Amino acid sequence: MKKVLIVDDEIRMLDLIEVYLQPHGYECIKISQSRDGLDIIKQKR
Repeated sequence: MKKVLIVDDEIRMLDLIEVYLQPHGYECIKISQSRDGLDIIKQKR
């Protein structure tokens, strides 16, 4: 399964993107704060 990091300040948009991507084989990591997203990117390297 492919992983994708989604960063948006609107929770509804995060959920909508996840609903679209999951059936296509993506595992979604949803973040609403850009700083949290940067931390996750640094951890996953």
